[in-house]
Amino acid sequence: MEQTVIEFYQKEIDVYIGINILDDKYQNRLDKYIGIAKDYPNVLGIILESDPISHMSESQIIEIIDHVQENGILASVASTPENWNKMENVLNSVDFVYYYMFDYWNGFSASQSLTKLNLFYEMNLKRYDKQSVYEIGYPGKGNQLGTANPSPIEQRFFLDGLSKFEGDYILFSFADEKQKSFKFGFPGNATEQYFGLFENGKIKYHLIDILKQKEIPLENQSIPGTNMIEYTPTLIQDKSKLEPMREVMEIEIISEQGSVDVYYDDKQKHFAIVEPLTIFLDLPDYS
Repeated sequence: MEQTVIEFYQKEIDVYIGINILDDKYQNRLDKYIGIAKDYPNVLGIILESDPISHMSESQIIEIIDHVQENGILASVASTPENWNKMENVLNSVDFVYYYMFDYWNGFSASQSLTKLNLFYEMNLKRYDKQSVYEIGYPGKGNQLGTANPSPIEQRFFLDGLSKFEGDYILFSFADEKQKSFKFGFPGNATEQYFGLFENGKIKYHLIDILKQKEIPLENQSIPGTNMIEYTPTLIQDKSKLEPMREVMEIEIISEQGSVDVYYDDKQKHFAIVEPLTIFLDLPDYS
């Protein structure tokens, strides 16, 4: 951990240190992390991870928070919005609120996840006087779960959409983690291994434009329960193949009866773009 913090300190990058306090031997490691946080000013705080409210009482969690804060280090707990609602006393004790916001696991598409994130952020501005930090991400491939259908297009759309998000966030994850190959009985199974920006040591090709700050317009978004057509026009190019750039559109049609994802590119000729945002769809069998 110390070597990692040093590497980032030399590059003038700030970090949070996370620790799993459900591990029986966490105390000795926590004290070492506190020492590291004291030595390096780029450590913004210590995060108690693994959603401890499901295994520990509020008083136990607050005792650990107090121990960190007594050493002059900011502290928070990583937890889902639902579990934060169960921790009012912990909420009053932390220096900032740290949220797990991975709505793929709730069956949300990238578009729906972004919409929920922005709405939740606006709500928190009115509800709390404390800073909120959001740990977020979206997989580039994996199992379909509800309306969530991971793909490179979905991952890129999610990351591009963050250009309009005004809150503070931690992006999960730096690289695909192949060791997370299977989780028995867990929704999505091995999908968690595909949240990374890098794969096999190389940045995923569809993320290059994000680094160049090329944005895809994020508008007309919706969440389940509304009647709206979502559209995401963009251009992609697979640099591993010798083929020209092609027009791609992904459309999600949402109604009270449910939703359906429609994906086309210009090779399939199932739609035609006459003018910007003017679309003809050939869906005779859609119901």
